[in-house]
Amino acid sequence: MVLVTSALSGCERFETSHSNYARYADAVKADAVGFGKWIPELLPKSARDIRETHNLDSNETWLTFRYSPEDLATTLQQCTKIDQEKTRRARQPLNNWWPTTLSRDTSPAADGKYQYYQCGSKAFLAIEPMTNTAYYWLLGV
Repeated sequence: MVLVTSALSGCERFETSHSNYARYADAVKADAVGFGKWIPELLPKSARDIRETHNLDSNETWLTFRYSPEDLATTLQQCTKIDQEKTRRARQPLNNWWPTTLSRDTSPAADGKYQYYQCGSKAFLAIEPMTNTAYYWLLGV
């Protein structure tokens, strides 16, 4: 049983990929943005410090980026603001930058740190206005 569990958790690492881009233009140049890609087109053009993790098997995506506040309106027009309680949180990814408070494995405190949005049936966005940081996730199949 231990060997099976170890083998399965090892497969998770092979199915998970990570990418980093300094700027939105770098992600576009790498052909990583758009329909059918891991980075959605809804990112603002000012997005920087982009970190992306995805799982090939489940199609889950975790993404964070920093943004310029004046450039965020276009992104938010593509989403609907929701209450924290209506947010479907993702599982904790295999990376060290995803906040545990956005993981379904923890119970987040209603501290007002994030503004929550739904961007499609399975996509969510948490905005942290104090640091101009956004977290986007797409739930898997």
